[in-house]
Amino acid sequence: MVFKISTIILDENTIEQISKTLGEYLTGSQITEFLSKIGINENSPNTKWRRLNFCFQMKQNQDKCANNILHFIELVVKPVRFVNDKDRFYELLTDLNDILIFSGLKINEQGKFTLVKKVTTLSEAQERASKLRKVLYDRHIHTDVLKFCKPELLQENYFHAVFEATKSISDKLRNISGLPLDGNKLVYTVFDKNKPLIAINSLRTPSEKDEQNGFKNLLVGIFSMFRNTLAHEAKIYWPISEQDAVDLLTTLSFIHRKLDNAVKIPY
Repeated sequence: MVFKISTIILDENTIEQISKTLGEYLTGSQITEFLSKIGINENSPNTKWRRLNFCFQMKQNQDKCANNILHFIELVVKPVRFVNDKDRFYELLTDLNDILIFSGLKINEQGKFTLVKKVTTLSEAQERASKLRKVLYDRHIHTDVLKFCKPELLQENYFHAVFEATKSISDKLRNISGLPLDGNKLVYTVFDKNKPLIAINSLRTPSEKDEQNGFKNLLVGIFSMFRNTLAHEAKIYWPISEQDAVDLLTTLSFIHRKLDNAVKIPY
């Protein structure tokens, strides 16, 4: 269904930036396909973003609103198109939302538009946040880490980003094990040496058992240093730099990938 907010008109610069962003994510044939779905039959030899920019400007002038541009975007960001590439989905959403927020719009995780407070200036903090996100994307950080702490990263709140990101590990452990515990109590129970509930490998050899025990100790260290402590300390006493945040989030990403391949042990 076409997104109907008849009062929304995107300025030329916004349309150009949207076109450049979408041009990075779409092939020429995909652009032709999606344009046809909003009533534009076009297949010019221009560069991808210039094709989009021309068609979007023309369509908005005809419609006297940006409805079909927004509908085009919704077609592109349908979550089902990214089932096998969640990282790319969240990266595209972030790149588009960085532009759309200046028009008071945001795309949610369902691929639908919502109205938000319009931003008028690009602050230094936003620039730093964008830089951090790029570093994380370049490292292919697990989507469960990005998804959980993204609002904090946008606020350039490294302390709270770290604290919130560790919760995603507890969430996954609870989902796999079915236990309603938290923190180190959850870790010790799930990875009990004599009766583990989750295995990250077959646990058949001494080396595999050592790997499992080391993984448990890694989780204990994470929760002890960044979860339990930070929950009770004032922010001012725990300054976390951008580099520290990136390193920790990378570690959490590694943990998530190990848990993705872990299995629940039936008893």
